[in-house]
Amino acid sequence: MDQRDLQGCVAVFKAVAHPARLLILEALAQGELCACKIAELFPELDRTTVSKHLALMVEKNVLRVEKRGVNSYYSLGLTCLPGALECVRRALNGTPRGSADAPEQKCRCGCGGHKEDKK
Repeated sequence: MDQRDLQGCVAVFKAVAHPARLLILEALAQGELCACKIAELFPELDRTTVSKHLALMVEKNVLRVEKRGVNSYYSLGLTCLPGALECVRRALNGTPRGSADAPEQKCRCGCGGHKEDKK
């Protein structure tokens, strides 16, 4: 991996490295949502705080935004993120590769590999 690619990866990981942003990604894995619906997921946060989280992820191409009238609709810009997050969950849960609890699954990012093959 060259330096430019490395810096790009670091930027993406930083962009998702927050509990609220991870929850936003999880919600958007189910489909696009308008900004108001995303803000409703976080009643404890100001709408401006949620907007800043969204803007950061759009800036790093983690999310896409589409304006429709006065509303902004967000969707995943990196569709491989839900699969990558699942790999992280498995690692945190200590599910070993190839165990009965970790059946081999195709990676959803389109690379043709298996989730367990990703490192």
